[in-house]
Amino acid sequence: GSKDACQGDSGGPHATKFQGTWYLTGIVSWGEGCAAEGHFGVYTRVSRYIEWLHRLMNTNTTLRGLLRAPLP
Repeated sequence: GSKDACQGDSGGPHATKFQGTWYLTGIVSWGEGCAAEGHFGVYTRVSRYIEWLHRLMNTNTTLRGLLRAPLP
């Protein structure tokens, strides 16, 4: 097998090391099997949400408010 997320990993990070620095590049969503040949894991592309994340982080928002924040 290869490397991929498995059952129970949903919501976890997909990190990529670039020039010695680790970056959050994805969030585990779902997949079929665990690194099974011919099956792929599905991840949220964090870069699509950068502006939205910056807006949320620059406000005085509680956790409850973050969970109810409208998606981009």
